[in-house]
Order: sequence, then structure tokens, then C-alpha cells
Amino acid sequence: MINRKLLTAFLICAVVLCSCGKEEPLQEPEQNIVITEEEESERYEAVEIYMPDSLQPENAEGTDYAGDEFSGVVSDPQGKPAVYYNNFSIEGEEYFATLTRWTLTEANDWKQDELCENSLSEFLNQKYEQIGWKWFKLNQFRRGDDGSLYGIFTYCVKEVSKGEEGEESVDTEMETQKYSVLQIDEENDQIFEIPLVDFVHTQEVKFRLEEDFASGIDLTNYHIFEDGNVLLIYTESGGEYGKIVDGETGQTLTELGNIVNGRKRFAFGESEIIFFSSENKQFRVLGIPELTEDNTFGSQLSEEVSGKEWHYYTNPDTWELFLCNETGVYSAVSYLDSDDMVCLTQNTDLSELSQVTMGEENILNFMMGEDSGFYICLTSPSQEYGVEANKYRLLYYKKV
Repeated sequence: MINRKLLTAFLICAVVLCSCGKEEPLQEPEQNIVITEEEESERYEAVEIYMPDSLQPENAEGTDYAGDEFSGVVSDPQGKPAVYYNNFSIEGEEYFATLTRWTLTEANDWKQDELCENSLSEFLNQKYEQIGWKWFKLNQFRRGDDGSLYGIFTYCVKEVSKGEEGEESVDTEMETQKYSVLQIDEENDQIFEIPLVDFVHTQEVKFRLEEDFASGIDLTNYHIFEDGNVLLIYTESGGEYGKIVDGETGQTLTELGNIVNGRKRFAFGESEIIFFSSENKQFRVLGIPELTEDNTFGSQLSEEVSGKEWHYYTNPDTWELFLCNETGVYSAVSYLDSDDMVCLTQNTDLSELSQVTMGEENILNFMMGEDSGFYICLTSPSQEYGVEANKYRLLYYKKV
């Protein structure tokens, strides 16, 4: 009798223990599935994209090295990432020029097109015949809100400043740097010049040491609004200033004055300028042209995040604002009426940006893709065969 009771108790315990042992494995997969789905919906995977040959530092000794003038990836007319570069040659006294466009394909390689051969060559020859120059360059390509491609044409001319009357009077040879914005119709081979008559940078040729002096203003950034007018950002007296110029004549329409002290990067909205204020530890949204403060946002960011250098991308169709630094990519969709910022990469491995954290690389610019992914362009100094050059990397973070 006692043995039967013991046997019954033993069997009951065995059944209970077996049933308990089976419950945990059934619950764990359900928990893992929920967590994995949540993480996967917010996770990006980094893919490094090989840059075009003309941006490789080993080609720095060649005449076709574009790295010294490269200012970042922009979108092509269809919104795909692209790299633009002006290529020119001289035969006798005649210029021949093309605009090279590398467009990133779905296979993550580059399709090369030569554009504006007639219009760009004609523009250079007519411009040189009118004023002549010591040197020129075309860079800082941007996609305007109106969908057109723009670039900054910079050229240097020599001038002579007459000395005062007298026996010791000496004429001074000067170099004056001037600017124009070029509107580039890359599909129809047309160029339109917007001369920036108020922008000059002058220095004396003879002396290059402490006797050097510079006058005028230094253009640092620009943006084209949908109506074609141009917002120019320039450095003067240690601060960032702005003015709006007419998109046809280049004449100044509005002087914005001092926007912020110190050098800053800016984002541009439909009619706003946005930047991070080191004093307020927030992003400020200023309406143009009055520079009234329409909103501030980002107060929830830690100082470790907000103190890094920011880069911006604004979707010109939806006016959604995206922000990037070495800590990740953020969204401020309602930047006009909300303080909220959302980190898009909180579940993403950003080890590819570790060189930025260590100070060996810098973020040059970034842009969002059509498939919810984004591109980050990195730059660092390089030396190939004793030649100093810039090295570039393009990282594509695709949604998992």
C-alpha cells in the first residue's frame, strides 16, 4: 500500500515537472519574435559604395582628379545620388568643357554622362573674352527647390590699384575673386549666369605675408528657392550673414544681416533657415526674410549628441527635415511646430562612423534615398606617392 502511494506521488511529480519544463520553450520564441520584429523595423545595414575613379586619391597626380573640387553627393533630376564635376581643356585660345555626371545605379555602381558640352564651352569662351581671368573653377553643385541644378562659378582677375600722387607713389597689383551662380539645364544643354555683383574678395599680389590684406566678403553657402531667387550665406566679421539676390539679375533684394556668430552649417526649409544654436543648445528655425524665430526643437537631446557637428537634408517635395551627425540620423518632420526629434538609427550598428568619432574622418554631407535609406559621404586627408589629396567614402544605410 505504501509503495503504491509512493509510486502515485512520484508519477504526479514527474508529470508536473515535465509540463513545467515544456512551458518555457513555448514562451521564449514568442518573445523573441516580437522583439526581433520591432528591432528589424528600425534597423539599417551599412553598405560601402566604391567612389568614381576621378575621386580616388591614387589619381591625384592626374589632370582628371576631381577630389579637390568635390563638395558632396547631390541628387540627379530623378532624385538618385549623383556626383558632378566640370572638366575642361584649352586648345590654342579656345576652351572646351563638359559637365560630367556620375549617377548611382541600383547595382551601386556609377553611370557616367557628359553634359552641356556646347553651352558650357560657349559660356567659358564668351566670359573669358569679356573679362579674362587668371584662373576659374566651377563647383559647389546644388539641386534647387525649383528642380534645377546650380553651381558656383568662381574666377580671379588681376587689377591695378593706382597709388596716390607723389614721387613715392606706387601702383599696387591686386587679385580680385568674383562669383556667379550658374543655372544648369543638364537635359537641354543650356547655361544661365546669375552674376553676384556684390561679392568680391580682393588681395594684394606682391606681398603674401603679414602685409596681406583681404576685403569684401567670403561666400560659404547658398540655396535656391522655388521662385529662383538665391539665398547667399557669407562670412564677415566672424559671423554668418545672409542676403537674397534676384535669380535673374543677381541684384540684392534683401539684406538679412547677421544670422549667427561663428561658422555654421544650415538647413533650408520652404521659407526658413535652420541651424543648431550652441548658446541655446537647441535648433532654431528662423523665417526668411525677417529672421523671426518660428520655432525651436531638439531640447530632449543629450549634450553628447547635440554637441556634435550637424549635417542636414530637406526633402523638397514634403519639406521633411533630416539631420545627421556621427551619433546617427534623426528626423524632425514637424520642425515648424514641434520640439520632437526621432532617432532613426537607434537600433543600427554605426561602427562604420567610428573613424569620425576618432577624428580621422569627417562627414562631408548626407542625403536621404527614395527607399527610406540614406547616404553618408565621408572625407579624410590622404597621401599617395607624396601627393596630398582628399579621400572619400560613401556609405549607404539600407533598411533591413
